[in-house]
Amino acid sequence: MVEETGGAYNGCVAGLYKIYQLPETKLKIRMGLMQIEAPFKQNPDGFGIKPNVEITPTISDRLSGKDPELEWILSDISKN
Repeated sequence: MVEETGGAYNGCVAGLYKIYQLPETKLKIRMGLMQIEAPFKQNPDGFGIKPNVEITPTISDRLSGKDPELEWILSDISKN
């Protein structure tokens, strides 16, 4: 699974943030509430950050609560 992040040259969602707490995990996330746009547009708009490592979780991973993406990140951080 390769998932590109959001955001591009012409704008992003940021500025004012609201903090939400997820009901099951109690994880707190900040969500941007303002659309911020560049005064001069570029065409094409561009893209977010494209990952250079592909990690494909299985149904078994999801059902057992494993998070291979997070595991890879933590492993990579500990190596570097």
